[in-house]
Order: sequence, then structure tokens, then C-alpha cells
Amino acid sequence: MNFHVSIIYYLISKNHKNSIVNLNDNPLTFDKLRFFRYKRTDPACLYIIDSNTYLSANKNHFNTDSFYILIDYHQNNAELLSQDHHYLTIFDNSSSDDIFEETLDIMEHLTIWNNDLKEMLHSGKDLETFFSHLSDLINMPYFLFDDNNQIRLSSKKNNLLEYKDTHLHKRVSELLEDPEYRAMISHKDVYLFPQKPFKERFLCFNIFDKSNLTLRLLLQITDSPDAPSPGLVQLFRIFSQSLEKAFNVPSGISVRRHQDDQLHLLINKLLYETGSYNSETVCQILNPFYWKPDHLYQLVCLQFFEGSTWDTSISYVCNQLEASFPHSCAVRFDNDILLINNLTLTEPNANKNFLSHLSPLIRDYTCKAGISDSFNSLLHLKSYHKQALKALHIGHKLHPDFWCYQFSDFKLSYLRHKLTEDFSAEMLMPPGFQTLLISDFKNHSEYVKTLSAYLEKGNNISAAAESLFIHRTTFIRRLERIEKLSGLNLADPRTIFWIGLSLFILEEKT
Repeated sequence: MNFHVSIIYYLISKNHKNSIVNLNDNPLTFDKLRFFRYKRTDPACLYIIDSNTYLSANKNHFNTDSFYILIDYHQNNAELLSQDHHYLTIFDNSSSDDIFEETLDIMEHLTIWNNDLKEMLHSGKDLETFFSHLSDLINMPYFLFDDNNQIRLSSKKNNLLEYKDTHLHKRVSELLEDPEYRAMISHKDVYLFPQKPFKERFLCFNIFDKSNLTLRLLLQITDSPDAPSPGLVQLFRIFSQSLEKAFNVPSGISVRRHQDDQLHLLINKLLYETGSYNSETVCQILNPFYWKPDHLYQLVCLQFFEGSTWDTSISYVCNQLEASFPHSCAVRFDNDILLINNLTLTEPNANKNFLSHLSPLIRDYTCKAGISDSFNSLLHLKSYHKQALKALHIGHKLHPDFWCYQFSDFKLSYLRHKLTEDFSAEMLMPPGFQTLLISDFKNHSEYVKTLSAYLEKGNNISAAAESLFIHRTTFIRRLERIEKLSGLNLADPRTIFWIGLSLFILEEKT
């Protein structure tokens, strides 16, 4: 890895407070660290020069394409190097060996940091994980705003914006409305805001999706706001450019926030059309997103209350859902929003806390949610969409005060409804069963209750009799009367199943 000398100087100077940095506007990178050996220096090398070196006698050895760390030199001696040289001067009596080891440690840390950053580009990490990596080298307050100037993410330790502090919150709003800041909407590189010295200054970076501004990143400079270190600027540039890539590469943080990308188009096709894609075609489309057709999925259908203004902010709602559930795809379907969550790629703990994360979003967006079972084939998406719709329909009917309905909780209600969709419950019962119902109604004979206990205890006469608090012999005689009165053969497994189905249908009526 080639290292920006400005970053090395910046990180070393943080540990040596009185140090002085001299850099040109566009410092070069270096790839070797050496001690100065009283000969002409090589380009793209960083040299440690200790206090025993006589600068004026050796200044002809100092190449302007090399970089230097001067240890324990007075400022007037350091200035023997011309302004064309890049150097860091340290004044705290550090030894050359200590500085050499410190520089090596920083180079190693930077290498690991940079490699981890590259790995996160294609691993679908969430925003919080990505930004936690920034604090490893730059522990300053940051703010990520979307194109509506809404805070998408901010640092936890924050000197400027504490949500409970209305004054500081107002200050951020003022900064976002500043004409100078708004005029930088098309800027493609890191810039300083405000341009003139101010007590609160920011390094800023605009993140684009193609030519459209989607996010703005601000880093509050807390060490030297009047003149931020070139090394700080370069570190921020590396991170910001990586963040922009993470928002635009297929497997990155927010690829699924684009409603016209291949994943969203595929989801819509699978929902609206039957048999449009085979497994091989779906697999090819999903590959860039690291999804597979046989991953474990779950579908959430969000239905908005009548009069809701969500339609004007569909992209924002989908963005927020996908930001909350990184391995997901949110699409509009008729008047609903569907969230397809990839459970295979999601961390197990996140799956466990799925409902707790979904709850505040549903409350904020004024809607209700129907949740399908998990399923292992994206080709069956349309069927599981129906599950989510049924969960909403049945759940709202049975529990109108709830906000979230899982189909798994209403499967039996769905089965009862389907069984009696074309015929009444009485028409589906075995012959003779209605005779028992009539006898129970007129004579309080409890024949149906007896059958229910018998089936519930797995046809175990003793256990069933005990559950009804009657003698075993009494229970046997009652079964005999049931068979004689109804004509039902309780020794026939098919008859027992039919009776169980009839009891199941009756449960909803009772």
C-alpha cells in the first residue's frame, strides 16, 4: 500500500502536540520508511532525521520528492529545508527509534483500516458498522443527511447535535439552510464549510447516485477548525469516496434503495406476473446482490390508513425501510409497500428483534403490517404476498387494535374460513353429528364435549374421563350411546378425523 504522507504526519502530530507540518498542496505518496544515512534521498521515501544530523551541511542530499520527519529540531533549523520540501518537525525529545516504530505502527494500522474498508464495500454492511470504522481514525462528530435534509445517521458522541438540546438542533438547521452550503450541491470532492473561519466548521462530501445528489456527509472539525490538517482532509476523502461506492456498487449499503435497479424490477415482475422467470434467470439477476433464489425470505405488507400522505414520499419510506433492514428490498405494490427481507444474510440477532425494529417504523408511517411465513424460494413470492394480505385481513377482523399480524398466528382461522367458504359448517359434518348437537342443545347431554375430550387425549379413555371428572366406566357407556344415537363408528380412523375436523370448524362459532 502507498501511504499519503499527509495522513502519516497528521496521525503522528496528534501524539506530539507541538509538532509542525510543512506540505505542498498535493503531497505525494510514499511506500518506504528509512533512517537518513547522509546520502541523497530517494523519491517516494519517508526519512527519519534525528537531532544529530547537521541540516545545513546535508541539505543538498534532501530530494524534494522525498518526505522527512525531523526530530527535536528548532524551527529555525528546520527551515533550512526549503518550502518545496515536505516535512514534519517534532520538538518533544523523542528518539529516532521511537518515532520509527510509531510510524511503522501507524502504517500497519492504516493498511488494516484501508483493507477493512474495501472489504466492507462488497459485504453489505449496515451504515452503523461502516461509520464505526471511521471513528477508528477520526473520532469527530459526523452527520449524514439525505436529500430531504433529514438526519440519516449521526455520531453518538456529538458536540453539536443532541436531540434534547433544541438550541444545538436549531444550529444544525441553520447550517443546512445556509446559502453557501446549498450552493455546493454539485461539488464532487471534499470541501470546507463555511469557507471562512468560524467556530464550527465542517468537512463536507456530497454522495451522488449517477447525477442525483442523495446524501450529504458532514464531519465537524474539533481539533483545528481554522486550518484543518491536510491529513485529516485526505482521510475524510478516502472514507467518503468509499462510502459513495458502498451506496452504488451492487452489493453495497443501499443498492436496493433504487426503485429501478435489477433487484426491484425482479421483485415487481415476480409479484405481478406468474411464470415470468425460471430459477436460472432469477439466480443470474440476484448474483450481483449476493442474494440466491433459495435463501430464506420473509415478506411484510404495509397497508396505509385512508387519508395518509405516504404516496408523496414513497421513495423516502422505501429508503428508510431498507436502511433499517439492510438485507431487504422495499417496493411499491398497488397501494401498499412490500418489504422482502433476506433472512439468510441478516444477522441472527437482528432476525430475533425484527418486530421490535419494525414497530416504530409502522407507528411513524401510520400503517399496519401483515407478515408472511419465512420461505425458501423467491419464485413463490406471489403466494407469500397473499399470506401477508390474509394475515392483515383476518388479523384486523379479529384484533382491530393490533398493528402487526403474522400469518402463522391466523392459519387455523384461515383454514376454517376456507373450509366453509362454499358450504356451511353443518353441510360438511359427518352424518349423525348434527344429531349429537341437537341432543346436547335439548337435553344437555354433552356428547360433543365427550368426543372433544376423547380426541384431545389421543383416544385415551382413561385420560379423557379424568379430564371430564367422570368415572372411566361412565365415559365408556357415554361413547356407546354416542355411537348408537349417531351411527358413527369411533373405531374408524377416517371417522375420527372427520369428527375432529367438525369440532375444529365449530370452534370459531363458539
